[in-house]
Amino acid sequence: MYNNFGLTYAKMKNYPLAMKNTLIAKNLLEKKQHFLHYENVFLNSIKVNLGTYSYELKDYDNALHYYEEVYQYTKEYPNNKQITSKILTNLYTFYLKNPTKLNDFILWLHNSLDENYESPFNIDILRILQKDAINKGNIKNIQLISQKLNYYEDKHKSFMLREQSETTKELNKYLVNSIENEKLIIKQKEKINYLIFYFILILTLTGSYYLYKINQLNKKKAKIKNDLLIKEKNIIEERMNNLSLNLEIKSKTEKEFLLRLKKIKKDKNYETEEIIKDLHLSISSLLNIDKKQYLELEKNNKINDSFIQKIKLDFPLLTPQEIQLCGYVHLSLSNKEIALLENITAPSVRVYKTRLKAKLGLSKEQDLETFLKTIYL
Repeated sequence: MYNNFGLTYAKMKNYPLAMKNTLIAKNLLEKKQHFLHYENVFLNSIKVNLGTYSYELKDYDNALHYYEEVYQYTKEYPNNKQITSKILTNLYTFYLKNPTKLNDFILWLHNSLDENYESPFNIDILRILQKDAINKGNIKNIQLISQKLNYYEDKHKSFMLREQSETTKELNKYLVNSIENEKLIIKQKEKINYLIFYFILILTLTGSYYLYKINQLNKKKAKIKNDLLIKEKNIIEERMNNLSLNLEIKSKTEKEFLLRLKKIKKDKNYETEEIIKDLHLSISSLLNIDKKQYLELEKNNKINDSFIQKIKLDFPLLTPQEIQLCGYVHLSLSNKEIALLENITAPSVRVYKTRLKAKLGLSKEQDLETFLKTIYL
């Protein structure tokens, strides 16, 4: 981390801060007792940076110190010689003042040169050797090294062009693959969107179809139910009309019977045989009317039988008289009609209805007939 800070400050030409942070990195790494190979390489790379920063700060003694430490390390571990690439020129400049070290350094450069055209390190070596040959005025060496340098540079350029070409091909291939992948992803997304759309459409159509079928079925059921209710209502109304007519005839007959009795009492010359005939006729008429009433009520009771059974099951605490009253109300009989059937007064019927509503759990505002016809169709 601190080494990276140092590199950043060096790019900003702030070499004091670069030196400070890189020294922290070096000291932290040197605290380790046992170094791994890659840690040793990294430590010497830090020393290369320290030498470069010292050189820029014109602290040449310190720069030479770090350079020589790296130089000695690469002599001991030749496989890591390329880390000296940045310091070759400066190290050669320092050794110009020391012929012994210079000769040793030049010999090391010759030995370090290999046929690896891909590495710029060999080109750096040849440039130092060319510079040394020029300084010594050795024309033959200058020609040989210059030819070699040109050859290495040409090979390196060819290698770099091949690398660039390969890199370009790989980039183009990557771009083409990326575009194809994007197209494929777009197509897959479109397919998924179409599938989702069709799935939702099928669900919507299926749901609509089932709702339509359910609605049609409910309409049919409601129509059948309504037809049955109308039929039942018509039958009940017909029975009630007949019953009302019979009651009216009975009432008139009873009045006529009473009038005849009064007339017989007043008319003393009325013959006995005629009196008996008149009484017999009037009584027979009343009996026939009662018989008709009984038959009409029996028919209504058969129609109303399922209702009576239901009310008994739902309200087992109701008395037989209260159940009968429920039946009369369900048949839409008036208080007066119920009073005539039960031989009680109409106000008494109202009282019985009020008690019945309380037993059925109805409020005063609720209508008994509406409740019975709504709940027990």
